Amino acid sequence: MFRAREGAIHRFPYAQIRSIGLEHPWLFSDYDPMTIFLTNGSFQEFACVGGSVHMTDLDKSPISASAA
Repeated sequence: MFRAREGAIHRFPYAQIRSIGLEHPWLFSDYDPMTIFLTNGSFQEFACVGGSVHMTDLDKSPISASAA
């Protein structure tokens, strides 16, 4: 789940995501370019201003990472 530059909240099912590319090209920037590569071969690009990744491993212990 992440918030795009225009304020929209985006969510993608984990099963559809092949990889996520996140860049931080500028020292002082209000967003980071993010590319989500999907398992069907397509990709989507966004200007990300914050978000978090929530995944659960096989024993149901939460694993989280956040960006602000």
